[in-house]
Formats: sequence, C-alpha cells, structure tokens
Amino acid sequence: MSHRVGSLRRSSYSSSTGSLRRSSVSSRDIHAIQAVLLRQRPISHHTVIVLMGVLPWLSYFLLYSIHTCQGAFWETVSSLVIRWPFCLRLLPPLFDVMAWKILLIFLSLQLLLYEVLPRDRVAIISGGGDVSWKETNGLSSLVVLTLAYSLGATLKLYRPDLVFLHFPGIIGCLSILALAGTFLLYANYRLGEAHNVENVYDFFFGVEKEPKLLEIDIKHFIRSRITMGLYSLFLVSSLYYSHMNSKSLHPTVLLMGFAHLFYLLCWQWFEDVHLNGIDEKVTNLGFGRMWLDLVLYPVIYTCPVAIVVMEKKHIASFLSSFLSLAAILSTLFMYMAARQRLHFRQHRGNVKVRGHDPYFILAKYRSEGGDTAANLLLGSGYWGSSRHPSYAFDLGAHAAFSLMGGWSGIFGHTPFLLLLLYYMIRISFDEQRCLAKYGSAWGQHCARVTYKLIPGLY
Repeated sequence: MSHRVGSLRRSSYSSSTGSLRRSSVSSRDIHAIQAVLLRQRPISHHTVIVLMGVLPWLSYFLLYSIHTCQGAFWETVSSLVIRWPFCLRLLPPLFDVMAWKILLIFLSLQLLLYEVLPRDRVAIISGGGDVSWKETNGLSSLVVLTLAYSLGATLKLYRPDLVFLHFPGIIGCLSILALAGTFLLYANYRLGEAHNVENVYDFFFGVEKEPKLLEIDIKHFIRSRITMGLYSLFLVSSLYYSHMNSKSLHPTVLLMGFAHLFYLLCWQWFEDVHLNGIDEKVTNLGFGRMWLDLVLYPVIYTCPVAIVVMEKKHIASFLSSFLSLAAILSTLFMYMAARQRLHFRQHRGNVKVRGHDPYFILAKYRSEGGDTAANLLLGSGYWGSSRHPSYAFDLGAHAAFSLMGGWSGIFGHTPFLLLLLYYMIRISFDEQRCLAKYGSAWGQHCARVTYKLIPGLY
C-alpha cells in the first residue's frame, strides 16, 4: 500500500546558476562517466574473495586484542607470534555453553517483544516520492530488554556481569549464526525461483533487499534488534562488572556509559531515519552485511566501553566530561541532520530550512523499472556545508568514545580507525553511485556543496 506525497516545489537550481562555480568537466564527459559507472561493479570478484577471508580474522583480532590484551600492542603481537597456538588464539570460544544459552534467551526475547509490544507506523519515502508504511517498535523493545536484564540481575537470577564475561563466546556463537544464516538464505534461493545467486559477488553482497521470515524483515531485525540489543546488554553488564570489581563507578566509566546509552536510544528513537537510509533501501542481505551486523559491529561498538571498564587508570574527570559531551552533541547533530533531509523529502521541498526557502536541485534518474523519476538534492542547512554531514557527526561521536579510553593500548583505537576507513570508502562509493544515478545534476550539486565530509577540510 503506497501513495505519492505532495507536489514538488520548483527546483532552486534554475534561479541560482549564477552563484555556482563553473565545473571543469563538460556535460558530455559527465554522461560518459555515468555510462561507465552504470556498467561496472563497485569492486572486483578478487577483492570480494579477499574481503571474505579478511573480515572474520579482523573481527577476531579486535575481539582478542581488546578483551584479552586491553588493546596493548606488544602484548597482542607477542601472544600471537610467540605463544602457542599462535594466531589460532584469535578464535573465540565457539562452544561456550553459557554463551549459547544467553544468545538463545536473547533471541527468543527479542522475537517475543517484536510480536507483543505496540508498534508505530513509519513512512518510507522512495526516490520517486511514493510512500509505503512499516511498523516498528525498536525503542520500546530496547527499553524493555534493558530493564528486564537489570531486573533479573537485581533479583540475583544470574550474575549481573554475565554478558560482559561471556562476550567473546557470544561473538563466537554469532559467527556460527552468520555463516548458517547466509547458507540457509542461499539454499532457499536455490530451491526457489525469485532470486538467483550466480557468483561470489552475489554471495557476499546479496541479491535481495528485504528477505523476510514469518513477515519479519530479517535485514532490519538483525541490525536493530540483535546488533543494538546486544550492544545495550553489554553496556549494562560492563557497568555492573566495573562496579563489582572497583566497588564504585569511576566518573569516566559512568560518563562513558551515559554517552553510549544516549547513542543507543537515539538510534532507536530515530528508527525512521535508518529505515529511510541508503543501507535499508540499496544494500542487499548477503554474507558481508550478515557478518558486519552480527559480528564486527558488536565488537566495534563495544570496544570503547570494554577498554574503559578494564582500564585501571582512567583519564581525568574534566576531560571525560568534555569528551562525553562531545559524543552526545555529535550524536544529536547526526540525527538532526538526517531528520532535516528526511523531513525535507517527505514534504517534497515545501518546507523552510532554518527559516528560509531551501536550496535544492531536482535530479531526474531512471528507476529500476525503466521509468523516469526524480529526487531532491538538498543544499541548505546541514547539507549545504558538506554532502555527508551525518557521517562526519558519527565519526565525531566515535572519536570521543575512543579518546575516553586514554592511550593505554594502540589497538584500543583501531575500531575508530576502521570506522574512519569505512566512511572514506563509503563516501567514494556513494559519490560514484550518485554520479551514475543523477548524472549532471550531481555535478551541479557538487559544485554548490563543495566539501564531502568536513567543511573547510575535506
């Protein structure tokens, strides 16, 4: 069930061309580049094979370095090079019985909460302006899950720091789940006729945007319920661990916990932003997305918390206060920027941005069905300063999280460096995709909004 939102406001490009910097690339060159980009895949099959081999070991390396060596460079390297069984030490516990029990109860509870809690209707806006609706209850599920875990710990049904202690084992279980889930998904494709997996590229990046099981969107459920739900339980469990070992919570630990909790709550509060984001609309569910959400992202999100909790010497309280405030503000601005563009597109440009008529370009493109459609490229507000402001604010939040861990171990900052690398690659892909999709309109947008990430720098 879908309908089209209100009519488009006239593009502001026609009245503002004089203010644009003239591009050195001609329209003919842009069309030629667009044609090439439409024909080629973003990365080669050989690169995909390398990614499939590197991704698991990178995840395990981070997990081992943080949870066993507290991110210390020499201790991590020496244990992998000198001590038996060398690099096999990276493998997390795959048959931790308690970890499997935790994961089974966690998944069962998440499915139950998904079914029984009240749901909100979220509008999903397509590029052509069509609106469909999806029901979500991510925020209420997160709150109930977190409170339920805290209540069980208070009633002494289990150790309060249970998730923290068995986190490497939980990651090992999720590794098996990611592999099993991917193969089951493609076994279903082989038996069916709707989708076909032809090569390693399809296996890694997937062939279906919204695979469903019992009417549940598997891709969104994994990220919003499993990734973020586990992140929440780890956060609460780590605070219990710190309190039980130190008999009190250091201000840095408390501030770190509060900043991460704010990040989590915002993620679920603005669930409509994620559902309207490019990850949900463009990416398919394949091995890459499955492994990222079930294994690597939980490790990356929880690394700063683990470092701070296990660190015996914390940074000064005034510095941790500043960094936690920076993380909170960066998180808030990230979602304000994302909501600003979503609100603008929901109203098809018929809104004010910071009290003024917004600047935008009406970019036409061909839909997958071959029809002509149009999208609005916003060039005002946050989106007039850079073309990817949400990425910049997200990096700012994670930089603050990383710095709160101090400088005890170089590998403790690897998660932030990986996110930085990811966003650099992501921006490159986004820019190519937009050029291939919008052609000269994207070139005009880039001439108006000259910076990709940070105004004045990049």
